[in-house]
Amino acid sequence: MPYIKLSPNIHIISQPLDRKKFQIEATYMVGGSLLEEDRDRGRTHLLEHCIVSRTKNMDFESFNQYQFENNIFVNATTSALSMGIDASGHANDANKLMQLWKCF
Repeated sequence: MPYIKLSPNIHIISQPLDRKKFQIEATYMVGGSLLEEDRDRGRTHLLEHCIVSRTKNMDFESFNQYQFENNIFVNATTSALSMGIDASGHANDANKLMQLWKCF
């Protein structure tokens, strides 16, 4: 897997996929569930889903419709030590996904 370190905190890892698929993922190495207090369990994961459920220009409903119309899938993940968001779609829509990524 090709690896590029853009800065101390930004890393790009490239993995070959089916040539018809494009996926981009951002993983934040802070905010995982292990760092939450008992009374705050689940807040990090909820925050991630709030982030990926809308963009600067689209509310929840508009963004869901946009994803459906463009066959784009956006999701959020939480592990013990990290949190992340990812988006995937057809390889022909790679530029569209990259532009969308700037809107979060």
